Amino acid sequence: MGERTTTPEPRPPAPTLLGGVVLGLAPMPRPVRYRLRLRHPAAARASDALADRAVPVLLLLAAALAAMGLRPGVNGALRLFWLGSAFGLVTGLPYVVERRGLRRRLRELPPVPDPVEETCARLPDGPLQQALAGGDARLAAGEAAGMERDDLTALRGGAMAAALLGDTRAARARALRAVQLEPAEWEVATQTGLALCHRGAFGEGVRLLERGVEVSQRSWLAELTLAHGLALAGRLRDAVEALDRSQGRPARRRVPQRY
Repeated sequence: MGERTTTPEPRPPAPTLLGGVVLGLAPMPRPVRYRLRLRHPAAARASDALADRAVPVLLLLAAALAAMGLRPGVNGALRLFWLGSAFGLVTGLPYVVERRGLRRRLRELPPVPDPVEETCARLPDGPLQQALAGGDARLAAGEAAGMERDDLTALRGGAMAAALLGDTRAARARALRAVQLEPAEWEVATQTGLALCHRGAFGEGVRLLERGVEVSQRSWLAELTLAHGLALAGRLRDAVEALDRSQGRPARRRVPQRY
């Protein structure tokens, strides 16, 4: 029998690799970083792959900096600079290791239904449902606006249409009104919240997902959907905790972070 050969994974193109480096190293607010990740998924994957390999690189760099500082005859101020830089890298290693572990845990995140498809499946057949299913969010919003204000169909479809149009205020108001009128319809909040997170509106999206968890009395599906939204928003530790809750695992003990 011949030897089995494995095909190595292709290296990402140079622009994708450069985008991954920028996403991983350039200083920017977390919401901005994760909105860019949504827009450039290939660069996001490259960034995660680079981060997974960062520990040995950081150790090697810390050792090199320490060696520079321990050389005989080095000026006192420079010695302090080199050794301080090495110490700073070493103290940041626990954060890097934790983030790598969280990313690996979230790769086990089971899929949830697409929020737009799920909303369309729950709407009765009609112009509103057809507009959403056809991808015309503006027409769907107009159809919802022409219906009774507190009609659950109008609230469900209108909330999703507003989320797709980027109208976070209207999406949140309609979704919350739907679950206020009928708590059993808590999926309106989770589906709208996840749709907002998919479009980078993490603040309003996560708040709606959390409301869905609360109204559903911590349904496993609501917790799982919350985990997806938190992961999209870059709140990896919170996402893992929501994933654990959805699977009936005990809550993790939180360790105060100093970085």
